[in-house]
Amino acid sequence: MTRELESAGLIVNHNRREDLRLPSTPDRVWIWDETLRDGEQTAGTLLTIDEKIEIAKLMDEVGVAVKTDP
Repeated sequence: MTRELESAGLIVNHNRREDLRLPSTPDRVWIWDETLRDGEQTAGTLLTIDEKIEIAKLMDEVGVAVKTDP
């Protein structure tokens, strides 16, 4: 999905643009994301299973690691 959006010019993956990478850019960035859990706790918000899978796939494509609490 991400590659299709890039091809259509709708998004830019700055990770692939070495010319935009600053010397101070860290090698790894940690993201704490609770979209699939807390997102549905917002009034009027309901994600279908297909939407959750799509979000998870997009997060995986950009390298977001999954961490679950024990």
